[in-house]
Amino acid sequence: MKRSFLKIVMMAMIAGVIVMSCGGSKQVSNSQSSDLDREIEQKKKQMELDDINAEAEIKKKRREMELKDIENEVAQREQNTQKMVKGEQRTLIFCLKEAIDKPGEYMGGLGVVDARPDRTRAILDANRAAVSDIATRYIGMIKNAIEDYNKDVNVPSGKKMYESSLEGGAATIGTKVIDKYANVICREVAQDATGGWIGYVAVHVFLEDAKKGLAEELEVRKVDYDKKKFFDKMDVELKADEEKHKTELAKFDIQ
Repeated sequence: MKRSFLKIVMMAMIAGVIVMSCGGSKQVSNSQSSDLDREIEQKKKQMELDDINAEAEIKKKRREMELKDIENEVAQREQNTQKMVKGEQRTLIFCLKEAIDKPGEYMGGLGVVDARPDRTRAILDANRAAVSDIATRYIGMIKNAIEDYNKDVNVPSGKKMYESSLEGGAATIGTKVIDKYANVICREVAQDATGGWIGYVAVHVFLEDAKKGLAEELEVRKVDYDKKKFFDKMDVELKADEEKHKTELAKFDIQ
């Protein structure tokens, strides 16, 4: 009986040692896992910090570049200011180069206004003037193209176009098309000697857009015409107007 009792005690002691050993292993394992988690978290934070520092450096460089651009622009404007014979100051016509037509690609318009009370008003009025510059020319082209188209002996009488039959006429159509497709590509402001604001704006209208818009307006009005013949006439008018517009812009004293 004693032997059995001792045997049971010995087995219990051995089992206790095994349990304690397993518990110790688990503690070691848990400790290693915690260390690994801390290391991963530290690396994540370091990566986030590196990203923040890199982004800050990029923004700093961008600000430096923007500041340099502003300084260059100011320097350029100072170079473009000349002394006139009477001692008055005259600023060159800004946006003039951008307002010149590019044959076969786009029409350019120039708007210049002065004596405006603030910058915003100067820009808005100059923009309207630039759009009006192209619209006025385009309306004239439409009228001339309609006249030449109707004179074409190969145009059937049933397909002739008459401005009087168009809703609103060429002026309404041309203005609507140019207003829709004009894109501002140059905008500048300056001040005169009395403090008034001068606005300069150049706009472009791509020829394909102008033709597409005109065709759409004629379609809305259900005009029955030979589309190819009419737009051939418009191409002739566009080419003639390009030379005329270039000559008119050349009259500005930009030397």
